[in-house]
Amino acid sequence: MTLRFSRHDNVLTVLAIIEDPVYLAEPWIFSKNFQLSATPVAPVGPPCVTTYEGGTPGTVPHYLPEKNPFVEEMTKKYQVPRDAVLGFPETLYPEYRKKLKALR
Repeated sequence: MTLRFSRHDNVLTVLAIIEDPVYLAEPWIFSKNFQLSATPVAPVGPPCVTTYEGGTPGTVPHYLPEKNPFVEEMTKKYQVPRDAVLGFPETLYPEYRKKLKALR
């Protein structure tokens, strides 16, 4: 992950580039802008309270690749091909519509 911080007067821009060839087919790039405020921010509301959320401590609910039983749910509901639902990189571009038409 590469982070770049740049400040122009009262605006701070943070640019992040995440490259992970295992989980991402393309680099994920995003930026956020923050504006300096002279007004102090007071804490609002009660402090955080820990609670039981129904999971076993130390575990993360997940499905292994190709084992998620709910993937087909959206394909059946909206009549969309599975590749389009999974959101592979080529589905981001307008040219993918031509491929969808060919599949129908």
